[in-house]
Order: sequence, then C-alpha cells, then structure tokens
Amino acid sequence: MVKFSQGDEDLETIIFSLNDILKERLGQPLLAPNDASQSQQTLLGANLDYQSTDEGVLTEDEKVLKDLGSFLLSIQGIHDELYSPELDSRINQIEDPSQNTFNWIFSLPLFSQWLRKKSGLFWISGKPGSGKSTLMKHVFQSQSTKDLSHKWETSSIDIKAGFFFHYRGTAIQKSLEGVLRSLIIHILKPHRIAFQKKYQGTWEIFQSFIQRYRTLEGQRASFEYELDAIVEEKVLMGSERDLKEKLQRAMNNSKSEANEQMVGDIKQQLSLLHRRMEEVSKRSLDFREREPELQQKLKQVRADIAAVSRSISSLAEKARPYQTQPETRFLRSLVNELQNDSNSQVDKLEQILRLLLDQDIMNINLVLFFDALDEFDGHIENISDFLTNLLERSTTSKTQIKVCFSSRPQESLNDHFTKYPGFRLQDYTTEDIEQYAKISLARSEIMNFSQREEFMKIIPSIIARANGVFLWVRLAMKELFDTAGGSPEAELFGRLKKKLQELPDDLLKFYKHIIERISGANRRYTFALLELLARHAGLSVSVTDIWGAVLTSGCTTFEESLEVLQKISGNTGQKIATDSDRDQRAISDISAWAGGTRRNKGAE
Repeated sequence: MVKFSQGDEDLETIIFSLNDILKERLGQPLLAPNDASQSQQTLLGANLDYQSTDEGVLTEDEKVLKDLGSFLLSIQGIHDELYSPELDSRINQIEDPSQNTFNWIFSLPLFSQWLRKKSGLFWISGKPGSGKSTLMKHVFQSQSTKDLSHKWETSSIDIKAGFFFHYRGTAIQKSLEGVLRSLIIHILKPHRIAFQKKYQGTWEIFQSFIQRYRTLEGQRASFEYELDAIVEEKVLMGSERDLKEKLQRAMNNSKSEANEQMVGDIKQQLSLLHRRMEEVSKRSLDFREREPELQQKLKQVRADIAAVSRSISSLAEKARPYQTQPETRFLRSLVNELQNDSNSQVDKLEQILRLLLDQDIMNINLVLFFDALDEFDGHIENISDFLTNLLERSTTSKTQIKVCFSSRPQESLNDHFTKYPGFRLQDYTTEDIEQYAKISLARSEIMNFSQREEFMKIIPSIIARANGVFLWVRLAMKELFDTAGGSPEAELFGRLKKKLQELPDDLLKFYKHIIERISGANRRYTFALLELLARHAGLSVSVTDIWGAVLTSGCTTFEESLEVLQKISGNTGQKIATDSDRDQRAISDISAWAGGTRRNKGAE
C-alpha cells in the first residue's frame, strides 16, 4: 500500500487523472484533491448505483426505542435495588400452624367484617409465645384473606404486602427502611408487571432488529470491500492506459528540457501507479469472477437493510405514545425520586411509598400485614404514627388500604390503637392448644396406646395452665414426654400430674428453669448454641455443623479450632467409629446444652 501525505503533489496528479477518467467514462467526477478521504464511498456509489445506509436516518426512531429500553431497566432497577433476601427470611423461619388451627379467625365476625371494609386498622395483641407470628403468617398466606378482602363489585387489583419484624435479625429486618423497601417492592409490582407486559416485547423485537441490522451492515461492508478492489483495479487500468498515451505523446515531442521533465514526471506517476496496481491486483484476484454475484448480493443486502430500517421506524411509531401516557409519567416520578441524591435513603423511600399510595392509575385494594410491631428497632411512637399515616391518601388516589398488625400489649400501643378493632389472641386459642397437644401426643413414639390414654387425662390441666401461650404448651409437653418415657404405666398419671405442678407458669421463669438444670460445665456451650441459632438466617445446616460451631466457639486461634474439628471428624487417633456415631454424639451434646428441650430433627 502506498501512503501519501496531505498535499503531496503526486497524490494530486493521480487524483486528477482518476477524476478525468471517471468524468469521461461515468459522467461524474471523483472528488476534489482535498476530499480524498471520501473516494471509496463515492466511487462505489457511482459505479454500483447505491448509497451506503446512513445510520443517522434511524436516530430519532432508535432514540425512542432505546429510551424505552432504558426506562424498562430503570423500573426493574427499583425492585432490584430495594430487594434483599433478608426481607423474606423472617416469615420463612416462622413455623406453619398445626393442623386445623387458627382457621377460626376467618369466621370471627370482627375480623371478617374488617377484611370486607375499604380501609382501616386492625390490632391483634397477645402474650409472648401465644402464637401471634404463626397466626399472622397463616392470615398473610391464606387464600381466605384474598377472598374476603376482594371487592367483587369493582375491577380492582388485590395486593397483599407485609413485614415481619425480627428484633434478633439484621438492621433491615427491624428498621423503618426495611419496612419501606418491603412495601414498595410489593405495591410497585402490579405497575411494574403491567408496564413490562405491555412494552417488554417491543424492546425485545427492537433488539432483534438491531442485531439483524448489524449483521447486514457487516455483510454490506464485506461486499463493498470486495467490489471496491474490482472497481479500483478497473479505474487504475484506465489510468495506466491514459498515462502511457500521455507518455508517448510527450516522448514524440521536441527534446526540450521542459518536455524531458514532463516525461520524467509521467514515468514516476506510472511507477507509483504500477505499484498500486500490483497491490490491488492481488486483492481483487479472488473477486473478479464473482463480480456479478457480489453486486447482486450487495443489492439484496441494501434492500434488507432498508427493510429493517422501515421495521424499526414502524416499531418506534407504535411505541412512541408511551412517552406521554399517565402510567409512564407515574413510574418516571418513582424512578426520578429514587435517583434523587438530595434526600436521605429513608426520605426517598417514604416519598416513593407516598406516590404509590396516592396513585390514580388503577384501582388497587391493598391489605398490609405487620407482625411483632413491638420488635421495631426505634421509638414505638414513630412506627405507630407510620401505620396510621398509611391510611391517609390524596383525594384522587385509587388505592384502598387496610392495615393489620400484631404485637405484645404494650402501654404505648394501647394509647395509640385502643380505638381500632382487634382482639387478644390468648382469648381465642383454647381449642387450638388442645388440638396441638393431641397432635403432639399422637406423634409421640415413646408411649403405647394405653399410656397415651393416661396422658390424655392431663391435657385439660395443661390447657388451663397455658393461659393461651402456645410456647408454654410446647415446652411443657416436652417435659411431660420425658417424664412419661421413664414411668411405669400404673404410676404414669400421678407422675405427670406432679411434674406439671412443678413447672413455672411464667414463660421467662420456665426458660430459667431449663437453664438452671444445665450443668455449669455446659452453660458456655448453651449460650454459644443460643447465639448461633438466634443469629443464623441462612440455609439449613446439619447437626454436626452446629455441633462443630459450638465446640469451636471458645477457641482463640485457628490452630486450636482446627484441632477440635479434626478430633470430632475422626482425623486423629481418637476416631469416632462411624458417621452415625458422630451424629448421635452431636445430638446428645446439643440436647444436653439445650437443657434436654430440643432434639434437632435432622436440622436437614
């Protein structure tokens, strides 16, 4: 390849020669000398009767569609930025209710009538351990909640959203920010899904068009490159012929000094031209015989590019109205607020939630559930005001809001919510506790039929002592099962009655009773076990994993921890015989650390 510097007189001579040839043969000049950079496009355009597709003609249409794609990403980005698995972990940790328990709540007139209302607050209070979280999970997930709260007379969208506070959890599980993030995710969902359903297909079609367009552009560039070599070779051959004729005329003229200079100049031009012809000839050798085929392919590719361009324009025309639709303006306000760096995160989230509640786009029937409000990590008055403020909406809002929450009966909550409907959970759980006790007894494997019959006699006393506290019954049943396991049948009822009388009524005293019977040597392991279980919020772990974690909790160096783990895994001389033996040892130790109250059932 021969390169010329800008303004080189030899380049100017060659361009003028090519210009003359094209003007003579094609009726169209090539370029002015100072516009040589555009020669390839003009040459091909003239010879093959086409113009290279200019992407600029798609700018406005592409802008509409690219803005749509960017907006779709921004809407999805609100969800992605706010969502965290921690927001759902607490409700997943709460046990499902025992069979046939808590279903009574949907037959309770006070609650069912509230669900049918358009708006309002409902408070479920209860003692610690009375089953508030289990009930709230049951209500939150039950189809009956949706059926009772749905407004059949209107075409509204039903949304259930909730937040289950967890004081022992992470900051996001007990803070206002966590509440706001959870509510926004749930309430935004129907708006986000509706917009994506309407326009996601348009964006994906545009993406396929763009991919097709780029493929065709690549093919066009390839065909142009091949044809350019053929065209340039023909042009150079014509230039060679004209320069030779010019040289012959100059050599036939007088032998003057000026003529000799002209002859030298022409020979130099021919030399440069021959070098270029040799390079082009090598490049065009493979393309000469395919020139008609290449021209036909290029013509077809240009037609395909034009068709894709028209399709993109048509798609953009159909999508363009989205820019001015109310739903778009509403969603854009949410995106803009989230991107507003002048406010704190909580302030931004509060504003977004208010925009969602005040929306006038679609009829929404919103039911919100909050569990363990007393576990909020802040001033209880603040979260109380937040709940009541949720019911306040603009006059144009199309959102109807109901709020149900549970908590312990704190005095500050009594002052704030006593005027709203609600009930004390322990006043309604007698039958549920009886059902739970009978199911637990039926599943017990340590007693035969006649022993179970004797045990049944003491269940009324268990229910009476429980005072509506499920957790107390659970702990008491475990104590009584242990007693029954070592009692002769003739003495069973008497021993069960005596053991039941020894158990503390108060739940906290019951915990103290359990801990006091743990040996002093094991109590450090007990506290480590409690800390581990209270803070663990990830995937389930095995018994031996828990065992190993507790045993290494007192180690101060990596080497010390490794030595303990190797010992219990059998990698030392003190080998535990089998995996089964190791599991049984782990279960035995954990049971001892837990005061005999918990046998990890596989912790699978």
